[in-house]
Parts: sequence; structure tokens; C-alpha cells
Amino acid sequence: MGSDSERLLSNVLLALPDHAVAVCDGAGAITAWNAGAEALTGVSADEAVGHDLEWLAGPDRSATTAALLKKARRGCVRREAWRLRADGSPYWCVSTLFAVTDDDGHEVAIAEAFHDETAGHHALLEQSQVHLMSVAAQSVGTVAASQDLDLRITWVSSPPLTRPALVREDLIGRLEDEFLPPDIAAFVAGHKRRVIETGEPGRFDVTIDGDDGRRVFDNSVSALRAADGSIIGVVTVGVDVTDRRAAEELLRAGEARLARAEAIARIGSWERDFVAGRSTWSDGLLALYETTAEEVAAAAEPFYERVHPQDLSRVRTAIDRAVERGGSFTVEHRIILPGGHVRFIRSLGEVMADDEGHPVWMAGTAQDITDAQQAEEALRRAARSLSESSADLERVRGASRATGEDLHRVLTRRQLEVLALLAEGLSNQEIAVRLFVSEGTVKWHVRHVLRALGVTTRAQAAISYLNSADR
Repeated sequence: MGSDSERLLSNVLLALPDHAVAVCDGAGAITAWNAGAEALTGVSADEAVGHDLEWLAGPDRSATTAALLKKARRGCVRREAWRLRADGSPYWCVSTLFAVTDDDGHEVAIAEAFHDETAGHHALLEQSQVHLMSVAAQSVGTVAASQDLDLRITWVSSPPLTRPALVREDLIGRLEDEFLPPDIAAFVAGHKRRVIETGEPGRFDVTIDGDDGRRVFDNSVSALRAADGSIIGVVTVGVDVTDRRAAEELLRAGEARLARAEAIARIGSWERDFVAGRSTWSDGLLALYETTAEEVAAAAEPFYERVHPQDLSRVRTAIDRAVERGGSFTVEHRIILPGGHVRFIRSLGEVMADDEGHPVWMAGTAQDITDAQQAEEALRRAARSLSESSADLERVRGASRATGEDLHRVLTRRQLEVLALLAEGLSNQEIAVRLFVSEGTVKWHVRHVLRALGVTTRAQAAISYLNSADR
């Protein structure tokens, strides 16, 4: 390299005393490295010379050396990125890459002047984050705040809703235990320190007694990071969810009442989402079918799997017809429980369709009617038994009418006497005493009377005698 070129390059290095400057040859290899570069990077000139522009870029390898040289020859190239010092610490580097030419316009070298803009970059980043938090807080009516690693407040959108007397300026630089109850402050700090330690976001509820009563806040905490990814604090967004939590508590209480009512009535409800392919069963229905929500979710057809095989075709037909045509269905069937026990169920359901008539949702109830079915069957058995008894009585009466007209022709005078006393309800021994005969003789006459009248019991014989006497 000629003396003129060397003098020109020396002028470049001296012209930017506040900047770190690296000079490269036409291939992009570093040939000169000024004191500013040594001070900024911690790398000596002997260590830097011989490396290329890609090495100088550090973590920012967005362009190859050839591409950078091509851009520098067309004009100045400005770059901003995180670079690493010799000790591994990052800094935000703002650099300008340009071609160095002699008086005749011939390229002598490529130079890059760069300096540390970390502080300014952090300030700009924090301003952007604060602005975004402020906009978010105003848009949803929440309280947002940022805190440093010591959990001192660095920015807040508004005073805590429970402490309206405070102003924003009074909170900057303060810790939360200065205006929150000690137990709550410790609870909140624990969650935030966990976010700082792990980098994972956190979420928790806090209940605070304020001037307008007890309020519940849903807090979301995220790590506040610098551009290089290091954690410099936390950002918290708190939403007043007092009304929502009260509504959720009412909903839970209502669900508990519904569960109790279902258990008492031995009834359950279900839903089927055709789009998502998911079934939801109430606690009452799970108890009725002796299953769990996990088993229902894992089964392909949890409902049909429990239906009695003899009833399955009829049940499928009723439900499929409702799905195809829309509307409702009612079907009574049996189910087989895990232990083999059988229950009778009355299932009711209704299908909802979209504008094109495709089924999208179905819901219904199932009620245990086993007791009712058993009671109904007992009534049917009693009715059959009563009918059979009435028929038997009618046959006896018919027989007695047929034979009552000629009792005197089929029975002897002594047998008629025995039959009359038998109709009075006397025993064989009592009849024997009355007629002054032996008990054996009475038994013989009774057998002959039954055979002659075509009956099998003493009661039937008595009825025949009484009917005959009425006529």
C-alpha cells in the first residue's frame, strides 16, 4: 500500500476520535483497528486484524461480507444491532459502513465507524413499552405498572383502584408494601420474583378491601426485557373482576343446586357438539350411568355403549331420525351398568341445525324410571292374578249352578246334612258330634260330596250348597 493510501487511512482513523473504527481491504479483511474500537470492544488491534466484516457484526449475521462490501461501494450502509464485547457483555451498536477513496475516486479501503447506543436504545424501548401499557390500560379500564428488579415502581397507568387518594407521582420509586397490606404485598412480591427468576409469566387473584368495599383483581405478570433479551423488571396488568367473580360464584352455586336436584330426581343432562365431535355430560348423568367425564371423553360412543343390546336398534333409529329431520325424540330403553345391573331410562333430546339444515348441536335429558317400570310390572302381575282368580270363582259358581238344581238326586240325605253343616263352617269333628257319627264317617261323606259336586275344596262345596239354597 502506497504512502498516500496509508496517510488517507490514518486520516480516517483520526477523523472519528469518538467512534470505534475498523478499516478493511477490498476483500473485507480488517487491516486497521483504532483505539476507540479497542476501548469499546475490549479487543486489541492485534486480535482484530485479519478478521472480516462478518466477525465484526457479532451476533448480527444478517448479511455476508460480500453483500456488505457491495452495499458499501454503492453508498453508506447504516446498521443497528446487538454486538458482544470480549467479556461477553452485549451493547447496542450503531454503525456506518462506507468506502474510502483517493482524490481520483479510486477505492482504497472499506471502513466501518461504530459506537455504543445502549442507553439510548433502552430509553426508547422503555418509552415504547410504557406507551403500549398505557394504551392497553386505557382501552380495557385496568391498572398497568412496570417495576425494576427490586420491584420498585418505574411507571404506573393510574393509582390503585382501592387507594384513589394516591396520585401516580407518589407511587414512582416506591415498593408495594408501602401502600398494600403486608400479607398481600408479600403474596404479590412472591409471584413477581418468581417471574423474574424463571422468565415465565404468572397470573393470580388478589382481594383487597378498599374505600368502596372489597374488590378482586386478576393480575397478569410478565417479564420486562431489554432488546437483548435480558430481564430488567416486570410488567403487571391488573383487572378488576369483582363482578365477574361474583357471577362465577353464583354460577357455581347454581351448578351445585342443579347437581343436587339431579341426584334427587335421578335425572341427568347431556350435550353433543357435532362440529367439535365432543359430548358433555352433567354430574347427574355420570352418576346415573356410573361413569366418569374422562371415560366419556375417551369413548367413541359413550351413550350407545351402555344401551341394552335388545334396545340398541330402536334407540339408534329414534335418534338418527331426529338428527336427519331435526326436532326432538323420546325413547325408553334399558342400560347395562358396569356391574351388570340393568336400569330403565327415559331419554329425551332435541337437535339444532344450522341455516343449511346440517345438525350442529343436540341436547337432552335422561331419567331413571326403573322404579316406575317395576311398579308398573307389579301392577300388571296383580291384574293378571286377579283376573285368573275371578275366572276360577266364576267357574265354581257356574259349576254350583249346574249342580245346585239336583243336589237331592246326587247326594243322600246324610250327605246333604253333612254339606249343610260344612256350609256353616263346622269342622269334621264338630259335624261328627252334631250327627252322632264317627269323624271317619264324616270324612268319607265329605269326599263323596266333593266328587259328586265336581269341586276340589270344602269352600267350593259350600258355595254350591248356598247357591242351591238361594234358589
